[in-house]
Amino acid sequence: MSEKKRSSGRIEKFIMSWSIVGITAVMIFNVIARYFFNKSWTPTEEVCLTLVIVSTCVGASYAVRKGEHLFVSVIFDLPMIPVRFKRFLSIMISSVGCFTCTAIGWYGIQYVMSTYRMGRVTPSLGIPMYLIYIAFPAGFLVMAFHFFHGIRKNLRSATYFLGPEAERRED
Repeated sequence: MSEKKRSSGRIEKFIMSWSIVGITAVMIFNVIARYFFNKSWTPTEEVCLTLVIVSTCVGASYAVRKGEHLFVSVIFDLPMIPVRFKRFLSIMISSVGCFTCTAIGWYGIQYVMSTYRMGRVTPSLGIPMYLIYIAFPAGFLVMAFHFFHGIRKNLRSATYFLGPEAERRED
């Protein structure tokens, strides 16, 4: 595995884990503030929602990279199904996923641009909404990229892979 692939995987893991740590820290801080000081931090919901969006989008792209995305595993788990058919299915699943994620990413970019033009901001912190929404098209376009690499990997192999960095599958 190249150093570039390893470092991008580390970046995804870093963003996912620190988003979850951030959500936990903000929620604990808010609970303590309410319990001891009878005051709540107003932007708690905004911060947590933003971190959930980021961790979800990055987590989805990481799942595609590792071959942990949603698919019908019953066919892949049956030993009587030939490897060539499983490879074909892997290519088809990745192709549909690549096309769908590219389309959603494209429409997501359009939505982010319209949100930017409207000038919407979050109520408490005043953060421009397009900065939060940009996680959606970015996540979907990275998923499309990983699906594309899954297609390439399956086309170049005699066996099948469920993702570009998934373990080799041989039945």
